[in-house]
Amino acid sequence: MRHLALGLIVGLGVLVGCGGATQRAEIEGRVMWEGKPVPAGQVVFEPDPARGGKGPAGVATIRGGRFRTDPGFGAVAGPHIARFRLGDGEGVNELQPFGRSLCPEFTQPVDLAGGAATVDFDLPIKQ
Repeated sequence: MRHLALGLIVGLGVLVGCGGATQRAEIEGRVMWEGKPVPAGQVVFEPDPARGGKGPAGVATIRGGRFRTDPGFGAVAGPHIARFRLGDGEGVNELQPFGRSLCPEFTQPVDLAGGAATVDFDLPIKQ
């Protein structure tokens, strides 16, 4: 009985593994706000289901106007909504992990082709 249970667990693991693991890629780039590098913040790459995106979100920390997805939290290929939390890097604390906010949460659509990529953001986008 023990061997049967172990066989089922291993078999399920193989099936799940063969189902095609989600391929995350490292995304890096620069973030500017009103022409200046953003001192601190975070960008989350959320797949946009309205445009066919699916999979886990990617997360990157912004420091000195540059970002790189955090290890293990790269982004998947496809259409995304990039969500920005931008701070001045001053007075960082538990309630303000990026310092004083430069703006309310800001979003922008972005398409990621897959594989490692560099994406630069000049915010806010003038429409």
